[in-house]
Amino acid sequence: MSVRPPTRDLESTAPNRARGLQTVDRYLLALDGVLELDGCAFEALELEFIEEAKIFALRVGISYDAWVDVGVSAQVLRRAGLDVEADVCRDMAIG
Repeated sequence: MSVRPPTRDLESTAPNRARGLQTVDRYLLALDGVLELDGCAFEALELEFIEEAKIFALRVGISYDAWVDVGVSAQVLRRAGLDVEADVCRDMAIG
């Protein structure tokens, strides 16, 4: 499963965009080196990602492994409240 949206439009404000999608997309673009940010800008974006990642993952069903597959570090995932022991997708299937 890919966590990347089908379009890469950074400026889209379409009303049907999922909450957090733009933050997640911008963070993944920065990790890929497509979106070039200085250190402070990247840190600010990473904090935004940390605030949105768990809610976004629950909403669209993204597993811990999927985040890791696209380059999100275990440390960032842990700070976002996502880790392999508390995989939100697994928890949704159980509950």
